[in-house]
Amino acid sequence: MLLPEIISAVRIELQDTSETLYTEEELIRAIEKSISLMSRLLPKRSFIEGEIESDMIISDRVLDITNILSDYIRIEKVEYPADEEPPQFLTADVISNHLMFRTIPSLTTGDTIRIIYFDKWTPPTSTTPGNYPSHLNDAVIIGSVGQALIFKAEKYTQEAVSIIVEDEAGVSADFATYMGYAKDALDAANAAFDASLASLSSITTPLNTDAHAALDCAEVAFLAGAQFLVDGTPHINTATRGDSVGQVYGQYGGVAVGIGNGRVSAASQWIATAQAFLDESTRESAAGNGYVMEAVQRLAMVDKLLERVGDAEKTSAQLLDIAGRYLASGQAKINEMLAALGLKAEMQLNRAEAAQHS
Repeated sequence: MLLPEIISAVRIELQDTSETLYTEEELIRAIEKSISLMSRLLPKRSFIEGEIESDMIISDRVLDITNILSDYIRIEKVEYPADEEPPQFLTADVISNHLMFRTIPSLTTGDTIRIIYFDKWTPPTSTTPGNYPSHLNDAVIIGSVGQALIFKAEKYTQEAVSIIVEDEAGVSADFATYMGYAKDALDAANAAFDASLASLSSITTPLNTDAHAALDCAEVAFLAGAQFLVDGTPHINTATRGDSVGQVYGQYGGVAVGIGNGRVSAASQWIATAQAFLDESTRESAAGNGYVMEAVQRLAMVDKLLERVGDAEKTSAQLLDIAGRYLASGQAKINEMLAALGLKAEMQLNRAEAAQHS
């Protein structure tokens, strides 16, 4: 089958005939990965021959085969010299592109060496089918469906992780910022309330001490003035001990009252001073309340951030659940592919995946 035919078959299995769930590039990658996995599980058996050249002989027991074979899965047998009767198969360890023989094979320039090896299957293209047997097309389609589903599982897993990582990064910065604002506002509120208390404490002296003392003095002066008037009343129109005696007592009383009025005025000033302190305290207290409200607003923003984290975690959990379902479906298809190849999943898959990533 050609590549477009396999892509179409895979889309049908994935119920994506509208071509909206998977891009063509994703399906091509899934097909290539499926064929690569099949190559590990059921590789193509091939052989190649080559003439030994002098620069290939590293030592009596080491042969560099780079010019003969450089890309393969593993080497099965090495026949040297080729076409001998009976065939001579040498035991060798393969290290990189070198054969290290366990016995001395008498390597000779010009001799032919035949290498039997396992190779990868070639994926199909738009013009040529893959080089694997046509009866394996169904296994390739099933495996490609499984790989495509696993790719989706990986995509949703990455999205779930990305949501958490990105959200936590943004939330952490915003959280620190808003908490800093809230702390600054509370510090400012505390300072304002301290100033308000200081202003209130400043009221004590002008109100309780100075104004109170002035009013006491005013009371004494008023009483003295009244007493002068009382004492002077009997002397009104009395011509004893000098002229205008009652009037003089009245003047003394007026002076005493004037002194009392002065004391009252002083007390009023002290009360006004206390009122000024009270007004200042009220303003500072109001400022403190304003800072408290600002702190409350900042903390409300923090609550919103925490809600956002919860929403992100919920979304991430949903994506992980979707990824888990895709992964389970994909793994089931891979197992179905293995069964189609006549292999047992529990015995072959782990080894094949390890080899595929080596």
